[in-house]
Formats: sequence, C-alpha cells, structure tokens
Amino acid sequence: MTEFIRFFKKRFILILTVLILVFISILELFSKRECADLYKNFESPCFDLMDKYAGGFNYIMPDEKDFTISDINNPEFFERVEKRTIYAPMSEVKANGIACLTHAFVASDLPRPAKRYVAIHENIHLEGQRNEARTNYLAAKLEPIGFVETVLNSLWLTLKNLKFNKLPCQLGGLWNIFKIYFLQTN
Repeated sequence: MTEFIRFFKKRFILILTVLILVFISILELFSKRECADLYKNFESPCFDLMDKYAGGFNYIMPDEKDFTISDINNPEFFERVEKRTIYAPMSEVKANGIACLTHAFVASDLPRPAKRYVAIHENIHLEGQRNEARTNYLAAKLEPIGFVETVLNSLWLTLKNLKFNKLPCQLGGLWNIFKIYFLQTN
C-alpha cells in the first residue's frame, strides 16, 4: 500500500494536469456545438430600457480606452457612476447588468455588493473600455466581494435552470462566457 501512495504522490501533479486538460478539451468541444435553440430568444434590452428609464436612446459611442486603476479610482468616476446607473429588475435587464451607450442598467435584485460591482463594471464600459477581462479585473479591485457574489449568483442562476438534455450546450456556453470574461486578451 505504501508503494502505491508513493507512486500516486509522485504522479499526482501529472495526473491532475492531464485531467484538467481533458476537462478543458471537452468544454472546448461543447463550446463548438450548434446550440442556436438555447440562445435564440436573447435580444439586447437596451432600447426598451432606455425608453422606459432614461427617456430615449442617445447613440453616442465613447472612444475605446485602455483603463488603469487610477483612471477609475477617483471621485469624478464615482460621480458619473451614480448619475448613469439605473436599477431595474433582472427580468427587464436580462443579465446582471448591461451598458447601453449612455446608461448602465443593473439588476436591482442582486445583493448590495454585487450591485455595486456590476455598476462599476458597466460604467467602465461606458467610459470606453471594451475588453471584458480587463473590465472585470478593474471592477474587482474596487469591489472584490461584489465580484465574488456576482460570479456565484451567475453560476447559481445557470445551474438552477440546467436541463440534462441541453447539458453539452449549457456547459459549452458557460465555458465561452468564462473565456470572454476572464481570458480575453484583445
């Protein structure tokens, strides 16, 4: 028995690495599947939200900008966050939050730290930062607890509605979202 344990200890990292690579390969295969029926009804709610809460749609797209923590860690940024953030039910926002050119819409049914994180995240997009991963990291530096709550809440909502017959599509979709929000390089 001790030889088995020694053998296993020596090979543990190799075995774990192989298992992770196999798991990621399976997720990559799932992410390439045609799952149009799973996402066919999603349309951006921006026009409806802007009409209902912000008095219409003003199409002014800010120039793209690469942000640093010092750009957003100042009082002027947080004044703009307060002015441009509108809280609406998740059933209307259809996500934790969405940046609609001039306003950030945040799901009002999120926990308080998560709402603050999502508001900061969406307002960083309104300032011109397009890269999701960079936006996540910047907002998480300012509101780490809200970041964790948002991730856990999103996972819970997805897993709560998991359908066994759509499992490959849903896992592939989660993997694609993970890559966009945490691994995006451009």
